[in-house]
Amino acid sequence: MTAVPDLFGILDAVRRLTAPSGLEGVHIDGFSWARNGQSYGASTKLTADDWNRIIGNLRGVLIGSGVDLSTLDPASPNLLRDVMVAYILTKLGEVLPDYIEDNAGDVADAILANPAFSGIVASALGALTLTFAAATADADPGAGKFRLSNAVPASATAAYVDNLDALGASITAVLDGWDDSTSTIRGMLTVISRANAAVRYTYNVTGTVVDGTGYRKLTLAYVAGSGALADGDGCWLVFSRTGDKGTGDFNGPAASVADNIVTFNGTSGKIGKDSGVAVSSLAPKANPTFTGTPAVPTATAGTNTTQAASTAFVTAAISAVTSGYQAASTVLSALAGIGAAVAGDVIYATGAGVWGRLAKGTASQALLMNPGATAPQWATLPFTKSFESAPQAFNNGSQIILPHGLGAAPKLYAAVIQCIATDGTTNYAVGDEIAIPNSTDSSSTRGIVLVPGSVNMYAQIGASGVRVLSKDGGNVSNITAGNWRLVVRAWA
Repeated sequence: MTAVPDLFGILDAVRRLTAPSGLEGVHIDGFSWARNGQSYGASTKLTADDWNRIIGNLRGVLIGSGVDLSTLDPASPNLLRDVMVAYILTKLGEVLPDYIEDNAGDVADAILANPAFSGIVASALGALTLTFAAATADADPGAGKFRLSNAVPASATAAYVDNLDALGASITAVLDGWDDSTSTIRGMLTVISRANAAVRYTYNVTGTVVDGTGYRKLTLAYVAGSGALADGDGCWLVFSRTGDKGTGDFNGPAASVADNIVTFNGTSGKIGKDSGVAVSSLAPKANPTFTGTPAVPTATAGTNTTQAASTAFVTAAISAVTSGYQAASTVLSALAGIGAAVAGDVIYATGAGVWGRLAKGTASQALLMNPGATAPQWATLPFTKSFESAPQAFNNGSQIILPHGLGAAPKLYAAVIQCIATDGTTNYAVGDEIAIPNSTDSSSTRGIVLVPGSVNMYAQIGASGVRVLSKDGGNVSNITAGNWRLVVRAWA
């Protein structure tokens, strides 16, 4: 039996078409291309009549198709194909829109379920087509499948991918290339549901692809994702490779201590190392504290600025002062050997080139020479404590008691009166102050007497008042008590 040529496949399509109206009588036995429904063979070869009928039918089809005849080449060996294509497209144009409108969901499902379509989309995405398996064990997930190491995709740290995709093609070489980048993060892997693109999870591939015999193991670090993957879901695996890390202008150490300063290792300028020096160990710019033996530039002699002074500068400055007496370096060495001084201590020479230190004294002490006049000593001076009362009103014959707080009876005291209103008989003005002797006028009981006590000062006013010499010295007369105030002062 001779094989059927493509021509008869086209004619078979013609046979299944309904003839255009009015042309049914052109043929004898319908649109068959062999007699009695038999396959084409030597015994049923089409005769000239058969071909005439076929050509007649084709003419009818051509006319019924409404094809613009000027677009066809009568001498073309593909004329028959062109006629059939034009006719079929015309018929599809009549029925296909309504069919798609009525069956859009089924059409879309059929397209998505078609492996060939999935392969086209995967190719466009640069993706692998696989089926999700819900199991999480480290094992071959099965032909054309992949699985994650955790049932919660966001918690997965590994993926196990079969060496065949869902179409049965080997993807081993592709998977093995996913760790080729020399960067720590080899690339980014996104798992996308074929049924719902909103269901997707993205991971960083962070390790070497491991051969699991029949499948590959990927080390993952979760980045982001949403939606739920169910067992059997068709998915696309889209991988985006990271570029290789730099090739060597600078390489750091394998490990280091946090916050240590990095320095160059050698002179190539390409290798860094941990200096072992922590940032926190360095002196800050503001208010630094130094340890060890810091060095500073030596200023010119006589410099008077805020720059730091070196020991050489200080030695030179002291030498200028002590020239002819003792070398400055000797003085400094001697000072360094007398122990730690504190504020208020006194440094003194105990002999030629020998220095001593007198610890600071207490409040109200003064520096005096000791009885042998060989060294200074602290001494408590008399009358370093004092008392002054507030101005006191007084009357003739009254006694005023004033607590002094000196801790002991004062050995030195005095009474003064201060003028607060012009006293016409004595010519004193406001603000004038005069001392009143600690005495009495025996002839007339006039005056003021002060008596010291360990706690109080006692001031007794004479029964006949207080008599004073006038301001101009021309007479002696009694003061008017209301124009004056008494102030008592004492020292201990």
